[in-house]
Amino acid sequence: MNAKEFDINQCIGKRIRARRKALKISQAQIGAYVGVTFQQVQKWEKGKNRISAARLQMLCSLLEVPIEFFYDDDIPQDVSLPSEQRRVLDAYCLMSKSEKKFLLETIRLIQQQKS
Repeated sequence: MNAKEFDINQCIGKRIRARRKALKISQAQIGAYVGVTFQQVQKWEKGKNRISAARLQMLCSLLEVPIEFFYDDDIPQDVSLPSEQRRVLDAYCLMSKSEKKFLLETIRLIQQQKS
């Protein structure tokens, strides 16, 4: 595995882990859902092993995210932001499409009330 492949696997793994934790799902639960051991889930989350497309699709269902969630690079990680703003952006990245839509509608309502 070359460095670029390792980076991609790590990125996908970090997103699996973050979303799993946000939903309070254990590695064992993920493993049982997709038919692997929790140790395999650990390897995916650390980027040490690749996850197959079929299993990644299964995870999308369990984690309630579109497949793009694992590949979306809208927000570069090297952008220098204050920690509070970084936490908001990280939380936004972990949201499902419907959660993002709800959040944006809420922000619009707040802005309208201030006008």
